[in-house]
Amino acid sequence: MDKETGASKLQDKEPQLPIWEATLRATVHNQPPHKVWQLLEDFFSIEKWLPTIDICKKIEGINGKPGCIRYCAASSNKVGENDIAWATEKLVFIDSAERKMIYVVTDSNVGLVGYEATVSVLPESHENEEKGSVIDWFFKVEPQTFMSYEGLVEYVKNSLEYMAKKMEEFLYEE
Repeated sequence: MDKETGASKLQDKEPQLPIWEATLRATVHNQPPHKVWQLLEDFFSIEKWLPTIDICKKIEGINGKPGCIRYCAASSNKVGENDIAWATEKLVFIDSAERKMIYVVTDSNVGLVGYEATVSVLPESHENEEKGSVIDWFFKVEPQTFMSYEGLVEYVKNSLEYMAKKMEEFLYEE
């Protein structure tokens, strides 16, 4: 209650929009987690594993260290008048012993600013780590206007499955 006017004070609060979140998983068969992790922890080389990324390059920092920033771009996606869809992503946490990293999208011409992904590599079987690996990909982001929640989940799911298959093939040939 306001002492001067006797009126109740209302809190000026923005309505909270729900956060979009999802956890997706993909299996890398017959490859142990430490080998899969070696490919993922190379933060400046994601274009080797994701079908939609044409280029990934260092903007600043030391590869694989918190604070490093990468620029990712894809010419195959048309974004309005732009021929290139791009984003800058910052590695905010990495633990190689736990095979886990967290990165955020810091800027983009397609939305997703603030998108945060936690990526972990786990053994497919707790009895035998050599059997295979699971890439666990959790993301959260504010609702987007350019894509539905279901569309974003489908996009991440397809990208993750492609990544797992590509890593499996690469490691098999190694």
